[in-house]
Amino acid sequence: MTTDTSGHGSGTPGGPPATPPTTPGTPAPADPHAGARIAARATVIGAVITGLSAVLVWGLGVAFTGDEKKNEGDAKPPTAITSSATPVRPVIEPSSRSLPTSPSESPDGPAKPYPGEPMTMKLLVPGCSIRTEIDFDKTPLTRRFDTNDVAVDPGPEEGVDMIWEDCSPTSLLTRPGARAGVLPKGTKATKATCLDAANGGGLEEAIIGFGAAELGVVKGNTICALSDKGRLMAMEIVNIIEEPSSIEMKVRTIV
Repeated sequence: MTTDTSGHGSGTPGGPPATPPTTPGTPAPADPHAGARIAARATVIGAVITGLSAVLVWGLGVAFTGDEKKNEGDAKPPTAITSSATPVRPVIEPSSRSLPTSPSESPDGPAKPYPGEPMTMKLLVPGCSIRTEIDFDKTPLTRRFDTNDVAVDPGPEEGVDMIWEDCSPTSLLTRPGARAGVLPKGTKATKATCLDAANGGGLEEAIIGFGAAELGVVKGNTICALSDKGRLMAMEIVNIIEEPSSIEMKVRTIV
């Protein structure tokens, strides 16, 4: 009896299980654990993909947030537009209207000539109770008042420049706030010459027949008057009568 020592015996105690012989062309038997191993591998691959996706999303979020903060840091607040110009405040200086020295003092600007200039002004014998007021800033230039009628005549109005009144003798008076002087015959009445004569004064009180001639109130001379509002007038004396007193003048606006 021969003993098999090749290890292919059937049921040798302690040996590995016998492998059944295979025949060429016969498929290998199926692995009973292959499905479990495939499932485990799929689970691992899915977990890896999920982890990578999470890392990718987190990285994008960090990058976006960083760019946003950078943009916020780069943004500068709008610069306020300021003006370096200092507001100009008008300088108002007090001025007195009581004694005008130049037509430029008129608040209404240069005076315009009245229609019909040169105008004829006749100052006739007024009578002792009649006062004629002359206002070079109004037309008509003259107004007559009865000094006996207190209700009608409260006294010379404000703005009156000269007064013609008679109570033997007749007087031509220059009111406070106005100026009047005489320009000699032959001297052209211009702004400069007439203004100089008016500012020189002298006709604060001219009494006709009693010193008026000595003051220059004679035919041919020109009385220059500067109103309280700055209107400069030239009044050429074309006729004057001492008794009964009357005076006729051609009046025109210089400026």
